Amino acid sequence: MRVAEGFSRVQRGLVAAVALGASGAAGADETAGLWLERMADALHELRYEGVFVYQHGDRLRAMRILHDTDDSGERERLVALDGNQREVIRDDDEVTCILPDHTSFVLERRAPGRTFPPVLPEDDADLDGYYAFELGEQGRVAGRTTQEVRLQPRDDFRYGYRFRIDDDTGMLLQSELVDNDGEVVERLMFTSIEFREAIDAEALEPGIEGEEFMWYEHDREDSPSFSGERRWEATSLPPGFEREDYRRHRAGEAGTPVEQLVFSDGLASVSVFVEPADAVAQPLDGHSSRGAVNAFGRGEGDTRITVVGEVPRAAVERIARGMQQREAP
Repeated sequence: MRVAEGFSRVQRGLVAAVALGASGAAGADETAGLWLERMADALHELRYEGVFVYQHGDRLRAMRILHDTDDSGERERLVALDGNQREVIRDDDEVTCILPDHTSFVLERRAPGRTFPPVLPEDDADLDGYYAFELGEQGRVAGRTTQEVRLQPRDDFRYGYRFRIDDDTGMLLQSELVDNDGEVVERLMFTSIEFREAIDAEALEPGIEGEEFMWYEHDREDSPSFSGERRWEATSLPPGFEREDYRRHRAGEAGTPVEQLVFSDGLASVSVFVEPADAVAQPLDGHSSRGAVNAFGRGEGDTRITVVGEVPRAAVERIARGMQQREAP
């Protein structure tokens, strides 16, 4: 099953839905939209150092983060404080993952749906049709006064979001992903944070020695791919979801051809993987879930289709069952 794991999930969890401007609705909705706009700006523009905990299903992880920004771009360092020793260093859109347990460095470019912080959408007015924007109560996180903003889904195809935003700076201090029963399925919360006038450049350098490490470089623009037209399409997407990205690439030592499609409603993202059935060692049949992540797999002739995303079960199943091979032109 292709369920994204580990450090990249922690990065995405912090900013799963911050890239929102003011909504088109009136009253409290407009005010909530303005808070979210402040939050999106703060994540990019502030210099800060802090520790946050990330809860996904029954897993709890602690991370340290340093974030710097100037006219040349953003730089960031994430360090795992428990579990396997790992670091992620980001220099604008170039991300280096340091994985001592595998004795490797991984250098890659950020891909759609995996950015930290995310690329802001140019037009988010359509979100009003799928989420209700609401102001919640004031509270405290990491010793700072916060305002709660809620995004309530209008159907069963997406989760709800609850954000705690720092009154003074607009920084996101806590985010929760909420299922249709009101249960929290994913949570990220700062336990401490300090805002800086400047971040020491040395503090953004890797803290793990790498003389004996191997380097693996992944550049989406130049990654091994195979030519040809898109062979598969989604015929039954949940309302509001549109195709955001498409790739044809080869995976594994055998160079197995894989088609990957990414769909998004502007907030939540879903990935579809289409590959030869005989190349999948442990195919997923039906539904599987872990925390906020749901997956659905099925066979279609000699092909396996697997859909994965931080969306409810109804969304991944609908997309998987609606995937069809395109007719030849």
